[in-house]
Amino acid sequence: MAHNEAVDVVLVGAGIMSATLAVLLKELDPGLKLEVVELMDSGAAESSNPWNNAGTGHAGLCELNYTPQAADGSIDIKKAVHINTQFEVSKQFWAYLTKKGTFGSSKSFISPVPHLSFVQGDKGVSFLKKRFETLSQHHAFSDMHYTEDRSEMAEWMPLMMPGRPLDEKNRRDPRDERHRRQLRRPDQSVAQPPDQFAGCPGQILQARHRPQA
Repeated sequence: MAHNEAVDVVLVGAGIMSATLAVLLKELDPGLKLEVVELMDSGAAESSNPWNNAGTGHAGLCELNYTPQAADGSIDIKKAVHINTQFEVSKQFWAYLTKKGTFGSSKSFISPVPHLSFVQGDKGVSFLKKRFETLSQHHAFSDMHYTEDRSEMAEWMPLMMPGRPLDEKNRRDPRDERHRRQLRRPDQSVAQPPDQFAGCPGQILQARHRPQA
């Protein structure tokens, strides 16, 4: 566009955030004049580049830093709930665009991914168990589960469990994967299997079940 042409909105950076915001604004007001400015030679060349990020949509389910523990031992889940709500809004927006035909099939760009997080030591074990007990009381996290069953863990971590001493402490917390999705990248057409997210036994583990398609 000409440098002297007036626009309503200027978005700095041609990454996923600017692209999403631009689409949202145009859906709300098709008459808006938008301009996206980018320093790099192409769009999505930095943080949005597939090699520079995990390609996952965060929903506050397995990210332990979203649920800090207070001095009295209680778990603060406000940030996890907030992040989860934000991702639900994102999914609603994508569903709207998919239904409208903007994206075609949602399977072309998003897919469910099992995920495991883990901690080590007695302090970590205590934290994760308390986290599970607190989060699972909220409707957004009600599908969480907690287990110490070694055979069940072996199903989730077939590459990690064989050969582990029987006296190791093995705990994990599988939970529903409905709220987390992995955005497909050009170099990654399928979701990673759960064992690639797993930690070593002898650690507490937290995971989510694969969601319904």
